[in-house]
Amino acid sequence: MDFYELTTSNKRRTWLLMATFVIVAVGVGYAFGLVFDWGPFGLVAALVISLIMSFASYRVGDKMVLAISRAREVSPSDEPRLHNLVEGLAIAGGIPKPRVYVVEDAAPNAFARRVDPADASTEVATGLPEKMNLIELQ
Repeated sequence: MDFYELTTSNKRRTWLLMATFVIVAVGVGYAFGLVFDWGPFGLVAALVISLIMSFASYRVGDKMVLAISRAREVSPSDEPRLHNLVEGLAIAGGIPKPRVYVVEDAAPNAFARRVDPADASTEVATGLPEKMNLIELQ
């Protein structure tokens, strides 16, 4: 599978996951409406809440993760090796270079998100470059 097929597949699966969440939430709201004799209020409330939550997680989910993990954006002068790595991968993928964040954590972890090119971000835990060589990081 090439990059574009994977991207299309990921987008399709994301929308399917979000639609499933909304359907399940509406079903739960409908059940609550029946059990507590709320009429259609449970269904409508669940629909509105699930749509708001889905939209919020899709648009600002990365910012929530960055805030929760206390990630800080780093400049190329702060982390030249990491910026060179991210830039090389972006060039190879034919996409704009995302913003680069670092989180102080010994666990080898990374997170990348891109809804649109202007919103792209990459978060790398400090433990990842310490435990892996350049080939493994790529």
